[in-house]
Amino acid sequence: MNEQQIRDMKPGPTMDLALAEAFGWIAWEETRGQYKYVTFQRPGEDEPYKRSQNWQKDMDRYRQIPFSEIDRMKHVVCGVPEYSTDISAAWEVYEKVDLECEHSNLRHGKMGAWSCTFDNIWFDGAHTAPEAICKAALLAIGGAEQ
Repeated sequence: MNEQQIRDMKPGPTMDLALAEAFGWIAWEETRGQYKYVTFQRPGEDEPYKRSQNWQKDMDRYRQIPFSEIDRMKHVVCGVPEYSTDISAAWEVYEKVDLECEHSNLRHGKMGAWSCTFDNIWFDGAHTAPEAICKAALLAIGGAEQ
């Protein structure tokens, strides 16, 4: 995804998945009968099939998939916070990226638009604080191809 695509992205599930991918999450497709679920493994966590008591038997139902294969018409997607629309989830993004920065700032401008800065990377003109935080974070942590 390039910088302009990030700037043009609308808040919602696509942006939330982009953040999960940028944070290093791994997507797993799980087949349950005729349904396909996508669950996620965060850095430092065990594979999702190991959450089951019979994990050695259940691991056959799982396969890693690239984020580009996630299709909301085909998959039930579980476990991704609504980063781009929920301020409490967006604040987690802000705190995570802020730890890696020397300077960060979130502000509401006079014209009603939100802006967010992480070091020298900024996004302004967002309608909501979560949108500003998420877009600035994607730009700052390498969600954009240079």
